[in-house]
Amino acid sequence: MFYIAICDDEELTLKSTKENLEKIIGETNVKAQVSTFPDGEGLLKNYEAQYNLIILDVEMKNMNGIETAKCIREKDTNVIIIFITNFLQYAVDGYRVNAYRYLLKPLKYDDFKSEILSSFNEIDEKNLGLIITSQNTNQLIKKGDIFYIESFGHSIIYHLEDTDIECKGTMNEVEIKLNSLQFYKIHKSYIVNLQYIKSFDDKSVQMTNGKDIPISRYRYGDFKKHNMQFWSKKIG
Repeated sequence: MFYIAICDDEELTLKSTKENLEKIIGETNVKAQVSTFPDGEGLLKNYEAQYNLIILDVEMKNMNGIETAKCIREKDTNVIIIFITNFLQYAVDGYRVNAYRYLLKPLKYDDFKSEILSSFNEIDEKNLGLIITSQNTNQLIKKGDIFYIESFGHSIIYHLEDTDIECKGTMNEVEIKLNSLQFYKIHKSYIVNLQYIKSFDDKSVQMTNGKDIPISRYRYGDFKKHNMQFWSKKIG
């Protein structure tokens, strides 16, 4: 089940976006629940990271889409945000809040459908889990919840947003399990989720949770290429 929110202060656009989205849902036979909001304040009220996808207008009165997205990101780093707007000038601000796509109004159905289906695939990948054994108990963790992974002695530590999970294993085993462009081994002891990188230089990677992860100078060049490939694919 996909949980989707549409937020736009233009009543006609809100209605047409919802209709197009429901058409896509019907054509693809996916299960989804769609909620609509006429402003950012309404979307943020009682927000508890309950959505997989948010389609968000940029130019709204009172609280605009960028400001709304910044508030969302304080509570939810996983939700996919697609901005819709009349102007491309806001694109840079959009990607600063980790926007998935940036679509121009009026929305063309085929383009809109392509991005929605792409976001559904992204959600599926985020929700794919790894089964790990920690303290003799099997646990399922979502790939999208992993900020970075650390190797320490004979142990592997999965660093999530609010907790760390330690288990026995090797980095080679972890890489095989992950098998995703979203992750990169920047050091013999560290694998990072590119989704949560705030900035980097040739010495370290700064994560969105404030952690600094050392990067091997031998891997730096390939890391930059891999990171560019990842974001090029996401941005399209």
